[in-house]
Amino acid sequence: MKTLTGIGNCLHKAGGRFLGVTPRFLAGREKGFEWSANPGATAICIGLVYVVLVGCVNLMAPTGLDLQFLYLIGCAFVGWRVGARAAMGPVLVSGVFVLWDASRAGRGLPAAWVMYWNILIRLIGLAAAGWLASEAGRLTRHLDRAVRARTASLQKEMEEHRETAAGWREMAQLFRQLTESITEVFWVSDPARTRLNFVSPAYERIWGQPSKAAYLDPKGWLAAVHEADQARVARAIQAGQIAGEFDQEYRVVRPDGTVRWVHDRAFPVKDAQQRIWRLVGIAEDITERIRAGLT
Repeated sequence: MKTLTGIGNCLHKAGGRFLGVTPRFLAGREKGFEWSANPGATAICIGLVYVVLVGCVNLMAPTGLDLQFLYLIGCAFVGWRVGARAAMGPVLVSGVFVLWDASRAGRGLPAAWVMYWNILIRLIGLAAAGWLASEAGRLTRHLDRAVRARTASLQKEMEEHRETAAGWREMAQLFRQLTESITEVFWVSDPARTRLNFVSPAYERIWGQPSKAAYLDPKGWLAAVHEADQARVARAIQAGQIAGEFDQEYRVVRPDGTVRWVHDRAFPVKDAQQRIWRLVGIAEDITERIRAGLT
């Protein structure tokens, strides 16, 4: 705790306010201190402290000990977290310690320019490491933001799909309840009536055949029409059903031999190009009405 507090005070006195960093010491249940500034300024301070520590170790170590890699880590860290321009701070501080160490060990060199040349190459290497790390950090952060944005978009789309699916399920349940409760036969087929898309349970009550049979044989309903009405109904289908003019009354002979009178109407459903897409029909049992009219 005392060590962290001392480092914070040193940074504050050395120019922490200029960097936008202010150590805030916590009391009560909170321990230590935290930086109230932005993460970039914090990263700069950490990098500078690290480079200074490495430089002090380098000066205290035996002559000839190379800590170049450790300097590079500090410069790359600041470049990764903040950017290439901010990494120049640790690079310059590293250069001071490298120059100091080289002057300490450089006695006896054939020419002083060799020492300065080596220092310049090292500084260029440190600056390049900071720049490369900054580019890698920028690309990584950009990729992370893109992934987060895409993830949020996918989560929103999934939520919308779930809501849409729930709405469709509710509509399907309401439709099923409606068709199961009405006494008329509600049916949907293709324009040529060669494939049945839907038929309500009332079909079994009027035709005396299971609904499954109507799906397996879409023409089965016509085969059950009374032979005296069958030809007329077939002509009406060909002549006007697709145009929406089908409106016929005919008799249906059930498998048990009983006869039911049916009033059948069909209406075309068109798509966006105004082409016939489906036929929707309602067949009503009018047996009691016909019998009442005959008596």
